[in-house]
Amino acid sequence: MIDDYQYLLLWDDRQSAQSLDALEDVCRRQWGPDAAAHLSDALSVLLAGRYIRSEGGHWRLTDAGLRKQRSVPRPAIRRQQKPHTQAVGPSVEGSSARESGAVNASAIEPLQPQRPTPLAPSGETFGPAAVRRNHKSAREASPRPRPPSECDVLRRLIAYYIDCVRLDERPSAVLYGNDYNRQFISISLHEAWWAERLGETIEITVPLRPAQSDFVRNLARAQQEDLFVGYPLFALPPDADRSGLIVPMCCIPATAEQEDTTLRVTLDFDEADVNGDWLQKQFRTGEERRAFLRACGLIDPEEDSGEETPADFLRLPDAISGITTFCGRALVDQPLDPQWTRPIGDFAAIAKGVHNAAVLYLGRRLVYNAGLVSELRRILASASDEDLKKTALWHIFGTGSNGPQTTAPLTEQPPSSREAAVVPFLPVNYEQEQAVRTSLQSGLTVITGPPGTGKSQVAANLLANLAVSGQSAIFASRNHKALDAVVPRLNEIVPNETILFRTKNPDTGEEFTWRNAINQILAAPVDAGAEVDHTYASAEIHDWLGRRNSLLEVAETWTVLERELGQAQRTWDDKTSSLPSAVVDLVRLGEHLPAGDVLREMESGLGVYPAAERSRWGLWLLRLWWRLRHWPAVRSRLPAIEQSAAAFGMALPPPEPTPPFVESLRAVVSTLCGHAALHELHSRITQLQTQAGSLRPLTDVLQEMELVLERLRERAPGLLHACLRRRFSHLAPQERQRLLQMRNTLDHTRDTAIGEGTRIRWQRLFQDQFDLLIRCFPLWAVPSLSARHGLPLAPAIADAAVLDEASQCDVASAIPLLYRTKRAVIIGDPNQLRPVHNMKPGRNRQLLRKHGLLTPSLAQFDFLQSSLYDLAAATPKAGEPVLLRDHFRCHPDIAAYCNSLVYKGQLRVLTDESRLRRPKGRKAGIAWTEVTGAAEAVTAGGAICQEEIGAVGRELNRLLVEDRFSGTVGVVTPFREQANRIRDWAESNIPADLLRKADFIAATADGFQGDQRDVILCSPVYQPGLPRGAEWYVTSKDTRNLWNVAISRAQALLHVFGNRQMCLQSDVNHLVLLAKLSLTPPSYDPGKPVFESMWERRLYDALVAVGLAPFTQYPLAGCRLDLAFRDARLDVEVDGERFHRDAQGRRKAEDLWRDLAIRGAGWTVMRFWVYELREDMAGCVRKIQDRLTSLSERVTPCREEDGTVTDA
Repeated sequence: MIDDYQYLLLWDDRQSAQSLDALEDVCRRQWGPDAAAHLSDALSVLLAGRYIRSEGGHWRLTDAGLRKQRSVPRPAIRRQQKPHTQAVGPSVEGSSARESGAVNASAIEPLQPQRPTPLAPSGETFGPAAVRRNHKSAREASPRPRPPSECDVLRRLIAYYIDCVRLDERPSAVLYGNDYNRQFISISLHEAWWAERLGETIEITVPLRPAQSDFVRNLARAQQEDLFVGYPLFALPPDADRSGLIVPMCCIPATAEQEDTTLRVTLDFDEADVNGDWLQKQFRTGEERRAFLRACGLIDPEEDSGEETPADFLRLPDAISGITTFCGRALVDQPLDPQWTRPIGDFAAIAKGVHNAAVLYLGRRLVYNAGLVSELRRILASASDEDLKKTALWHIFGTGSNGPQTTAPLTEQPPSSREAAVVPFLPVNYEQEQAVRTSLQSGLTVITGPPGTGKSQVAANLLANLAVSGQSAIFASRNHKALDAVVPRLNEIVPNETILFRTKNPDTGEEFTWRNAINQILAAPVDAGAEVDHTYASAEIHDWLGRRNSLLEVAETWTVLERELGQAQRTWDDKTSSLPSAVVDLVRLGEHLPAGDVLREMESGLGVYPAAERSRWGLWLLRLWWRLRHWPAVRSRLPAIEQSAAAFGMALPPPEPTPPFVESLRAVVSTLCGHAALHELHSRITQLQTQAGSLRPLTDVLQEMELVLERLRERAPGLLHACLRRRFSHLAPQERQRLLQMRNTLDHTRDTAIGEGTRIRWQRLFQDQFDLLIRCFPLWAVPSLSARHGLPLAPAIADAAVLDEASQCDVASAIPLLYRTKRAVIIGDPNQLRPVHNMKPGRNRQLLRKHGLLTPSLAQFDFLQSSLYDLAAATPKAGEPVLLRDHFRCHPDIAAYCNSLVYKGQLRVLTDESRLRRPKGRKAGIAWTEVTGAAEAVTAGGAICQEEIGAVGRELNRLLVEDRFSGTVGVVTPFREQANRIRDWAESNIPADLLRKADFIAATADGFQGDQRDVILCSPVYQPGLPRGAEWYVTSKDTRNLWNVAISRAQALLHVFGNRQMCLQSDVNHLVLLAKLSLTPPSYDPGKPVFESMWERRLYDALVAVGLAPFTQYPLAGCRLDLAFRDARLDVEVDGERFHRDAQGRRKAEDLWRDLAIRGAGWTVMRFWVYELREDMAGCVRKIQDRLTSLSERVTPCREEDGTVTDA
C-alpha cells in the first residue's frame, strides 16, 4: 500500500516545487501506474492537512510537510510477492491507496469454527472478529490551523465541503448472490462492536478463509469503491429469475489492512447511516421513513439545541430497536443481537427476511454526489491561487480571516456590457430591466423576488443579452423545472434555432455532446452575409434603443415636473383655502406687496424688540436702546407697510414705539410675509405650468414608446439570429484545424488502452482550446450536479454563471459551476424552500473544528445553515439584492396572503385578472368550504383527515367530471400520506384522460416548487385529534415558507377544505390569516367612491353632474385607476396630485411602464393637470365626453365567457 503521507516522499528537499506532471512521472517510475493514478486524491488530503501548498500550478512542501516527510517510512512495494502487512482498504479521508499486487490465497489458513451456526444448511462456519476500541485524538479531530491567507481559507472551505457532501448522502448498497466472496464476505461479531460517542472508532480483526481470496484481491485493486460493514441484513433467496440478493440495513464505513490470514478493519461510526436503497424500498412515503429514522434515534427533536446528542451519529442499539419495531415480522428465526451475529454460510439456501448477520462489502459511499466530490477534490488539488482569483468563486469566497478582500477586476468584460444596454428580447418591467443591467455590469449580482415576479423572465433576457454582447454563460439549477421554465422560453425567440443548449434533453434523453457540437461547426457552410447582417441588425437595435432611452428621459423629466408641480399646487391649495378670494387674487398679482428688502428689514428690527425682562429697569433700558437703535429704520419703512396693509384690508394704530403698536405691526408684517411667500409659490407654479406646456404630453410619449417597444420586439430576434449565424463565419482555417484536433482528442480520451498520464495531457489540450468551442456555443443549461457531463473542469472558461432557485441550493454543489465562470448571478427567494440535509449538527461542528473553521468570522459558510442564496446575499461584493416586486401570477386576494405573511407588503400585485382561468360560477380569489372532522395519526408519521379527503374528492369530481373545467387543477396538503390518499381517490373515481388534461397533481408544498395550477384545492388537516408531532408541523413558524410555497401555487382560485373556526381560534399566524382572507369581502366596492385627492373628487362631481358614472380607484392589472369608465375602457388620471401616494417606493418614471400595462389590457389613458382642471373644468369634462363618444363606437363591453374572467 502507498499511504497518503508516503506521497510526501515524491519531493526532494533540494527542490523548491514540483509540477503535477513531474510528480506523476516520479510516482509512476518509483511505485507504478496505480499509485500515480491516485496522486490527485493524495494531494487533496495533503493539502487539507496543510502539508503542501499550491503556487502557480506547482506544488511545494510546507514546513509541516518537511517535518512529516522525515517520519514517513519508504513503501515496501513487492510486485511478485505478498508483503507481510498489506493495507487494502480506503483511507479514512476517502483517498485510494492500494497495493496493486495479487494476494496469495493459498497462504490464508481457515480458523476453527466457533459457537455460531450458519444461516443456511451446509454452510461453512468460521471464527468471530476480535474487537478493540480507539478514540480519535484531539489533534486528529481538530488540527490547529495556521493564520489563514486569502486562498488558504477558500481551500479549507472546499475541504470542509467535501466532507460535508460525503456525510450528507446516505450510503446505498444492494449485494447480489453471484458476488458472494467477491464483493462481500460474511463476518461473525461476538462483542459490543459499536461506538458509544462521536469520535470513537472500533477496530475488529476478521479471520480470512481461502474461499474469500477473490474478495481480498478485489479489495486490494479497488479504486472507485469503499469498504463497509453491513448489519443486519435483509435477504432474498435466489430463484430461476435472479441470483438472490442481500441488502444491508445499516452501513458503517471502514478501512482495512491485511495481516497474514486476517483483516484488521477499522469502523468509523461517525459516518455510519441507514442504507438509503433499503430505506427507499422499504418505506413508501417520507413520513414512514422519518418515523423509522426517529425510532432509530437518527431524528432527534432536540437536534437544534446545540448539544451533540446521540442523533448526531448512528448508535447501533437504537437502530436495532427501530428495525425490530418496524420489521419484526420479517425476522428469521431469532431476534436481532449485534453481540452474537451468525455467518451466512451457503448463500444458495438463505432464507427470505431479516437476518442477524453482518457482512464486509465493497461499495460506493456516494451515488448522487460522487461527481461533485470528485470535482471538488480536483479543484482542491490542482487549482492555483491565480486560477481561483479569476473565477466567480473569488467574488463570494475571496475572504481572509477578517472579511472580504479586493475582488478581481472585470477586465474581460467587453465595453458593450459596461454600458449595459439591455435589449428586451422578452417583455420586461422596470425592475426586471434593472436586474438584467446590474447583472451585465457586476461581478456578483443577487436577484430576489416572490413567486410570480418574473425571475425566469429575467434569466432568459439576461442570457440572450449575454449572447449578443459576445459573452458566454452557464445557466444551472438543482430544480429541473427551473430549467424547463427558461430553456423553451429563450429558444422560442428565434424559430428553428437552438440558443440555449442542454447537455441532455429531459424529454427524449438525447444528449448533445461536444463532439456533436464540433461536427456541427465543421459541417456548417460559410455564411458570407452573416457579418453584414449582424452589423445592420446591431445598428438598427442601437438606434431603437436610443429612441427608447430618449423617451424614458422625457418621461423622467415629465414625472419629476409632475412631482414638483403637484407638491407646489397642494401647498398653494392648503395655504389659500382659508383666505378670501379677493386676497388670493391680490396674492396672485403681487402688485400691492412690499418689496422683499422692506419685509426683511422690518422682520429684522421687530425681531429684536424686548418683550420681557426680570428687572423693570432692565426692560426700560432695553426698550430705550431699541428705540434709539431700530425705531428710525422701522419708521422709515412704515409707509410701504401701511399701504400694503390697507390693500389687504388691514389697519395699523398711530405709529409709536410702544409695545401695543409693535405687536400690531409685527402681526401685519408676518401676514404680508406669508402673502409674499404665496406669491413666490404662485410664480413657481406658473413657471412649472409653462414648462409643462412645452413638454410632449405623456400620452404622446406613451404612444411612441409602444411603437418603439413593438419595433424592438420585432427586431431583437433578428439580432440574436445574426449572432448565431456569425459565430461560425469568423472561424479561420487554423481554428477549424484546432476543432478537428479537439474532436479526435475526445475520442482518444475514452480509449482505455492509453495511459493515465496521456489521458490527462489530452484532456488539458481540450481545456486549453475550449475558448474556441464555447465561443460558438455560448449558452448552456445544466442541472447543477451534472455540469461535469458537458463542461470541462477548468477555471473561468465561461463569462457568467446564472444560478436559479439558489435558496434550494447548498453552497458546495455550486462551487464547480462558480469555478468554471468569471462572474455569477444568483437568483432565488429566501422565503421559499431551503436545502434538505441528512447530516446532523454534531457532525457538522466536528467537521468545522477539524478544518479550523469553527469561528464566528466564518459562520456564513456553514454547510447546514446557509444556502447559496444566503451566502451570496450576505457577501458585500454583491451589494443590495435586486428586488423584483411586481407580481403577475396570482389573483390579488391570493397574493395578499403571501404579501402579508412573509413579504411585509413589498409585493405589488399586477396580475391581469382577465387572463385567469377560473371555474364557471365561482369567484376568483380565496374560497373556503367548512369541513369539521377528525385528524388521525398514521403509522408512517404525519396525519390524515378522512372528511377532508371526501370533501376534496367531491370538489374534484364537480370540477372535472360535472363542469368539465378546462383549466389545470392541483391539491396541496402538509402531509404526504394525505396527498397519497387524495391522489388514490382521484385515480379511482375520475377518468385518467380528465386528470391528464387538468395536469392534476396532489402533493405537499415540496412537490409543487416551481409549479402552479389555475385552481388549487388545499387540505390543511388542522382538525381535532391532530398528533403532537403533526400539529407542530402544521403550526410551527419554521414551516411558514412551506405555506408560502403552497398557497402561491394557485393562480385564479385557492379553495380550502378545512376547519375554519379552529383556524380562527388558533394563535397560528399563517392559519389565522388564511381563514380571515377567505372571509374578507371583495377588495373593491363600486358603490363607495374613494378619492385620493381633492381634484379627483371635483372632477368626479363634474362628470356626475353631466350624467356620467365613472368608477373611482378602479383595480386593473395591479394598478388603481383614478377614474375609470369600464365599458369604454377609458382611464382618466389626475396629474399633479400623485406625489404623496408613492408609499411603496415606486419611482415616478415607472408611470410610463404602468400606463403601458394599462394600454396593453386594451384601455385608453387620458391625463389632466390639476391646473387644467382648476382653470377649465368644463372644458376637461367636454374632452372626456368626446373621447367616450369615439370609444363607444369601437369598444365591446366587458363580459365573461366560458368561465374565464375577461376583465376585473
